[in-house]
Amino acid sequence: MQRTQKVVLSTAKIISYGLFAIIISYLFMVSIFNTCVMCYIDEHIFYVKDFGILMVFGIAVFLLLCAFAELRWEKAKRNISDSTTPVSKPYGNTAYHVGTLLWFVVLLLLIFTISLRPQYDPGSVYDAAGSLLRGDFSEWQQGGYLYTFPFQNGLVLLEVPFWVLLGEKAYLGIQVYNLILWYVAILGLCYLAKEFFGEHVSKITYVILLMFIPMWSYVTYVYGTVPGLSFSVLAMCFEHRYEKTGRWKHLLFCAICLFIAVMYKSNYEIFAIAVGIMLLLHGIKNKTWKSIVGLILVVVAVVLEIKLIPYVMHILTGADTGNGIPMIAWVAMGLKESNIAPGWYNRFTVLAYEECQYNIAAVQQRSVASIQETLKLFADNKDYAISFFGRKIASMWSSPDLEGFSTIGKMNVNGTLPYWMKDIFYGGGIMNTVLLLVLDVFQSMVYALVLVHLLLKRKKITLEQIVLLTTFLGGFLFHLFWEGKCQYSIPYYVLLLPYAASGFVEVVMHIKELLNMPKNARFAQVYKSVTARVLGIGIAVVLICTVWNGNAIQSMIRMQSDTGEWIYFIQNSTYWKSNDFRFGELYYKQEE
Repeated sequence: MQRTQKVVLSTAKIISYGLFAIIISYLFMVSIFNTCVMCYIDEHIFYVKDFGILMVFGIAVFLLLCAFAELRWEKAKRNISDSTTPVSKPYGNTAYHVGTLLWFVVLLLLIFTISLRPQYDPGSVYDAAGSLLRGDFSEWQQGGYLYTFPFQNGLVLLEVPFWVLLGEKAYLGIQVYNLILWYVAILGLCYLAKEFFGEHVSKITYVILLMFIPMWSYVTYVYGTVPGLSFSVLAMCFEHRYEKTGRWKHLLFCAICLFIAVMYKSNYEIFAIAVGIMLLLHGIKNKTWKSIVGLILVVVAVVLEIKLIPYVMHILTGADTGNGIPMIAWVAMGLKESNIAPGWYNRFTVLAYEECQYNIAAVQQRSVASIQETLKLFADNKDYAISFFGRKIASMWSSPDLEGFSTIGKMNVNGTLPYWMKDIFYGGGIMNTVLLLVLDVFQSMVYALVLVHLLLKRKKITLEQIVLLTTFLGGFLFHLFWEGKCQYSIPYYVLLLPYAASGFVEVVMHIKELLNMPKNARFAQVYKSVTARVLGIGIAVVLICTVWNGNAIQSMIRMQSDTGEWIYFIQNSTYWKSNDFRFGELYYKQEE
């Protein structure tokens, strides 16, 4: 029995760790050869060329400079008799307090300066919350938004209190609430980073998360993305606290947080599954029935949300809330082309629902037929299948701003966004170009540092540390077939940042050790190092991918097909510079 237990746990760790390493390696290769940029007119994705060798060289130089800087800083501290003592928390000294305060001030100014009402899906949910208060239940009747997308009912209920308190300006209250919850998520991720990788990594994680600009945009996004992420991270923290203390209250808080997270956005069920897996593994490892009960609590929380919210909404509106587009339709859409990028929204779900006259069984039948047709197309055209998934993955995971600029730019339907902000959020703006370059390098560096962490910590990883990577794996694999969107990938991308911080600390420490060695010993150490050999193989792979023009490389790693079109677009499509530019007008004119 004990041997079986050991085999199960080791297998789970190896599969998670190995699959994660393969996916991150692939994402790194895609990121150094491609940058995916969203067009501000109709949101289609450009696949723009990156220079892989230059990117790798730049990352290496940056890390060397960091190691040199830290060596100089350590030398300076030794020369100062009254050097400060390290604190126990990432926010426990004056520098962190001041930085955090400035961060709050900047984001509050961003919220109130933009002051844009939510549009499109977020706007439909937001308006439905106001309608619910007024007793207008038309959106829950056949053909209405909530009749079609009943999984949004939880978010509607959670936005109602803001309407009660703030009325028409409720969206500003929700954005401030998002800001607070994003900070809670930051603290939660830093707590996990400290538990898994130590104090120093936690501090660096804190700084990286504060400075992670794409999430600044999502703070203004009146949707379930940020709140759902926050409560999911809290659930992970409570699950970890349970593993350390064995207390029932942490299991209960974990289940409650997951219930709320799934209310905000049904996709956070993936986080619930990951937490459930960790509880199962903990129960097997420690032979405790408590963990199995905790797993049952997590399942009950998710199932209760799925069943309870429609029932509550039925009582409030009197409408049939058991309909809606079936899940299989979203998979069918996720395997089709769209005018944005492969697998992104293309109206298949809505059109199928309407054309089948809201008959769920008919929609399911059509969706299954669509999936079978797509799979046959993939089987008959393997090159196309490789290209489809290559472009879909790149569009979701190699976009530097992760759709953050678009989330704000799309809200400018009344033309009230000031010019300096349009310069940031629309393609072709000077600040937009600068930020894209910075974020592009940052994104490649994140993937590189996660790989460094996996390489240098390969013998020290514990079962508890795989919770974040397991969640990432779930999100990556799920959205490989589900509808694609950077809005869906960013919660999982954020989970990589503690691993990247750990990789940064490890590589700087190793470089410092080498720099402190005599030259002869330094060469011998590098020659004997397994890590150096693996890095050498990695550089060789990058060189091969740079010069080899095979179909697989072109389809999966070096898409780069839209570089000329992107350059032409940013030079000639400058409609956003006019004072009366309103997002959506050009797009609707094209459709007409």
